[in-house]
Amino acid sequence: MTVIGTNSAALRAQRAIESANTALGQASERLSTGKRINSAKDDAAGLAIVTGMTSQIRGMEVGQRNALDGISLAQTAESTLAQVEASLQRLRELALLGANGTNNANDRAALQAEFAQTVAQIDDVLETAQFNGTKLFSDTSNGILAIDHNRDGDLRDTAVYHVGQDETVRRAGGKAIKIQTGANATDAVMLALPTLRSSEDQFTLLGTETAVGGTMRFVGIANIDLTLDADVDVARTCDYDSGGVHAWGDPSGYVQYTDSDYKSYADIGVTAAHGLDVIDAAIAQISNGRVALGAMQRRLESVSAHMQNGMINLTEARSRIEDADFSAETTNLAKNQILSQASTAMLAQANASQRDVLKLIE
Repeated sequence: MTVIGTNSAALRAQRAIESANTALGQASERLSTGKRINSAKDDAAGLAIVTGMTSQIRGMEVGQRNALDGISLAQTAESTLAQVEASLQRLRELALLGANGTNNANDRAALQAEFAQTVAQIDDVLETAQFNGTKLFSDTSNGILAIDHNRDGDLRDTAVYHVGQDETVRRAGGKAIKIQTGANATDAVMLALPTLRSSEDQFTLLGTETAVGGTMRFVGIANIDLTLDADVDVARTCDYDSGGVHAWGDPSGYVQYTDSDYKSYADIGVTAAHGLDVIDAAIAQISNGRVALGAMQRRLESVSAHMQNGMINLTEARSRIEDADFSAETTNLAKNQILSQASTAMLAQANASQRDVLKLIE
């Protein structure tokens, strides 16, 4: 049947040109951007997967940087403790010299002068140690006050005047710094730092529990006096409770935040011989802190390496979904260029075939 109202061949050729040009444009876009998915219409499901992977990859990048920052903090804290440990070793040497009976009063006074300055330096180091404005060893904000509820001179008894309160509920606190090490909220490592100084009480919490004048006390390095021949305890005071009952209690001035069961006073003094035990305990505190910080550095280094491996593997998986295959796309480009040219030629042929109808009218 010969008709001129509808040229089916021309319509098919036009459709082929449109299809070839669409495919040609897509291949050109993918080759120019390097991406297989340039918009949601290219692969809706793939786009959703790629978006989730991108969030994880970028989160891992930030987590790795956070881990490195945590390593820097741990290194700063550990180097501070190393400095304190060196000072404590010098204190131990001075205490050993002070315990020697060949020293006269002037010798021991000279030793005490250096001892006091070294203690003050340790105190300053622990007070000022910080990282990015965060105090490392002198934050007692998480501590619990040690209170002698029944005023019997120690902190080990259950309260008499405050039923249900236990005097042993106390702590110096400590800082737990959260290191966000991954893309998710649960990917975190807690870096723990001990409280080694009470800023409120201006007292360094390096020491141990020992008997002073028959009463167990927390004795810090600041309580050591190389000039003493015998330990010096604090005098107890007489007081009355709310019911008018006579009772003995300790004076004010004790360190309020302490990991010990006992109060500590600036007025307490212990000899060089007893001071050695205190210094050894302080060295053990610092050593344990350095060990914990060193282990944390190794852990954060492992976390950083794990994040890096995760980023590499996840980036590779994302690439297989999102990135263009240049070999396939160049083939598609060449094929669709040929199809576009061929379809154009066929459209011309289809349009030319309509002119043959004129010969039937002549």
